[in-house]
Amino acid sequence: MKTFPLVALLLLSTISFAQKKIDITEGASAFLNGSQNAFSFIIYNADLKTVSKAWEKQLKDLKGKVSNKKEFFADNCSVKEMGANTFDVYSKVEEALGEGIRVTVAFDLGGAYMSSAAHPDKVVAAKVILYNFAVEQTREVVKTEIELAKQQLEFKEKELSLLMANEQELKRAIADYEDKIAQAKTGIEGLKSLQTTKMGEVEMQKTVVKGLDDKLKSVN
Repeated sequence: MKTFPLVALLLLSTISFAQKKIDITEGASAFLNGSQNAFSFIIYNADLKTVSKAWEKQLKDLKGKVSNKKEFFADNCSVKEMGANTFDVYSKVEEALGEGIRVTVAFDLGGAYMSSAAHPDKVVAAKVILYNFAVEQTREVVKTEIELAKQQLEFKEKELSLLMANEQELKRAIADYEDKIAQAKTGIEGLKSLQTTKMGEVEMQKTVVKGLDDKLKSVN
């Protein structure tokens, strides 16, 4: 019978996700242009290719010119909530071993990298962008898990239907056998009755034969 080991993985991932929340942390991070203050978050149980593609789209939504070699770089981005000035975004999307995908983002405001200490208002706006992105990607992960779970449910339902059909088939077979057994028992009773009658006939015929034998012996 076909089985899907995927069930255990889905169960574990669901439990894991339920125990973790989206958390944006701040601190120094290494980029190709050096160590910069950056903001980081993890999208649990996500796929690297999917998140990378989505992040590139997000950067383009910031109206920047985006390049993606070893890292993402978005030039001259603009967001109304972060002020009239443009800014550059340096970012990395990479595997977070055993957890999912880590996205690390540094905002170059032109002479200084964004930090909570120096740019609290801008950080609030930036975190909204990052948080909304993380939420949307997490939703996509869960949607995928739901689809896989539905496929597994459908497979299990088909298995159950097959088992139930097999049960009904065996019950029908038992009913047929029971009917045949009942018919056979009736047949046996009928044969016993016929045997009794026939035994009487045999005894009578033996008497006839003996009588004839005796008659033959008496002829001189």
